[in-house]
Amino acid sequence: MNTGFIMSISICDNRQAVWTLYYQQYFDPLVGYLYSRTGSWDVAHDIAQDAFEKIFGQCDLTEIRDLKAYLYSTGVNLAINYVKREKRLFERANEQESIDYFAFSRKAANGLDPDENIEFSDMVNGINDTLGDLPHKCKKAFLLHKLLGYSHRESAEQLNVSQSTIEKYIMRAKTTCANHRAAMAS
Repeated sequence: MNTGFIMSISICDNRQAVWTLYYQQYFDPLVGYLYSRTGSWDVAHDIAQDAFEKIFGQCDLTEIRDLKAYLYSTGVNLAINYVKREKRLFERANEQESIDYFAFSRKAANGLDPDENIEFSDMVNGINDTLGDLPHKCKKAFLLHKLLGYSHRESAEQLNVSQSTIEKYIMRAKTTCANHRAAMAS
């Protein structure tokens, strides 16, 4: 029996009951499906909620032939929009990271004579090459602490993370540097 057809016929009569039934029946499966698209349970949950709100906020649901398919299509479209938006934000963050890195280098080199400035730039480029595979915050924590002399607390405030996270980042970067140094020696 096609319950979708029966529910769509009686939807005008009992909108709240239909919404509750669809929510109970399809919310968790929709979240699971959206998780496969987004990779985050929280994001999938939010998108599923948005999909339900979007569909059941419409005035006339009687024109929708298959509410389940429409719900999933709406969820997928919202997930695609989310992924596109996150990609744009990631690209902007990477552009900003490059800008921040050069600003960071200039700030650290401020006040050095030209020869020291060249030496400092070479050192920063070498560190950047060594730390290239580390996450941005890990690399930045190391540079803030080692090159600019920030304390763990100051670095934590700058990056909006805990001091223990800064300590872990710095240890990870130090390990990476030690491994790089050992690889260069052999």
